[in-house]
Amino acid sequence: MKKTSIIFIVFLIAVPSYAQQKTMSEQLWDRVQNCYKMFIDDKYGDEEENYANVIDDSNNGYLKVSGSFPTCGCSCESIVGAFRKDDNTFLFLEENIWSCS
Repeated sequence: MKKTSIIFIVFLIAVPSYAQQKTMSEQLWDRVQNCYKMFIDDKYGDEEENYANVIDDSNNGYLKVSGSFPTCGCSCESIVGAFRKDDNTFLFLEENIWSCS
């Protein structure tokens, strides 16, 4: 029981510190992945970007991914901005739009 408690406590300490190790840019890209992965052609394993419009200023806190999927008439747009708070964490504002015609 004591060993289990120690492992659990170490896990609780390690997880929040790991989450803070991601850069602002990585956290922004994590937030647009649902839209962005729709434009990745992984058929040949090269993860080539197709049909996506990307505005990547993620180092300064802004990222926009948008485009339409050519075979189905659907599109998505994912915009996210990051603002650093006093405690050095980030506040994210995001908008995700999905549409089909």
